[in-house]
Amino acid sequence: MAELKITLVNGQEAGATMQLVNKELREAKKALDKAVVGTEAYAKAQANIEHAEKNYEKVTKQIQGTQKASDLLKQAWNTLPGAQFFNQIGDSFGMLKGGVGGLVSQFGV
Repeated sequence: MAELKITLVNGQEAGATMQLVNKELREAKKALDKAVVGTEAYAKAQANIEHAEKNYEKVTKQIQGTQKASDLLKQAWNTLPGAQFFNQIGDSFGMLKGGVGGLVSQFGV
């Protein structure tokens, strides 16, 4: 499986992705299913699940915060004079890209 690593502008590596957090949670649940109740392995698996669930909540909040910030930025952009004109240009380029892509694929290029 490929792994995506994100390096921030300041050179630090970004935190866990949702994919990695989900993997951590699945693995912790598998370990809990295999462990015998009352053993040290069971207690460790429970602790790993709690840790993974906290990471899941943290990443989820970050994603939601990013979505909210993006929505606010879009709202601010749309209030600028001339924003609708630039939005229309962007939409037109999107249609052109689709049309050209269709032509290119028809000719096998």
